[in-house]
Amino acid sequence: MSSENAWRAAAAAAAAAEKAAAAEAARQAEQAANNNGNNNGGGGGNGPVSPSPSPGPVYPSNSGGSVGDYSAVVGYAMSRIGCPYVWGAEGPDSFDCSGLVTWAYRQVGKYVPHQSEAQYAAAARVVSVSEARPGDVLWRYGHVGIACNSGGSHYVHAPTQGAYVRDTDPLSWSQFTNALQF
Repeated sequence: MSSENAWRAAAAAAAAAEKAAAAEAARQAEQAANNNGNNNGGGGGNGPVSPSPSPGPVYPSNSGGSVGDYSAVVGYAMSRIGCPYVWGAEGPDSFDCSGLVTWAYRQVGKYVPHQSEAQYAAAARVVSVSEARPGDVLWRYGHVGIACNSGGSHYVHAPTQGAYVRDTDPLSWSQFTNALQF
């Protein structure tokens, strides 16, 4: 893909992501208005109950079925280049590494948990990095990114505190050990 086409694809994905974020914000506002502050959720555990984030739309769960084609995830992730890394953030304007993966997959209707080891556990298949396809999650203990090409040598990720979402690091920087397929 030429750099101009890649830029256009990223711009289109950014526009779609902004539209989706606006729709989600409107949905949450409507839900809050209809809820009138009632918390009908169940508790559990022995500690204080923290408010849960809005559940959002229901996405299909990983039931161990066939591995999907999630190449569209790449455009969404690339649209977030330049957003700051914030530990625990899940977008749309700041991310940690697993939060970027969670957010990008959510844009295509796939729920992926927000934590790199949980992502590993939820994968339908775990393959070598050389087998990565566009949209697969590149993984090593404690860090993830999203493969932009076959083989995962080009990837997008939220690297570390004080940095921004980017796609310019060499594969050797990340030391990914596996590719996760959902």
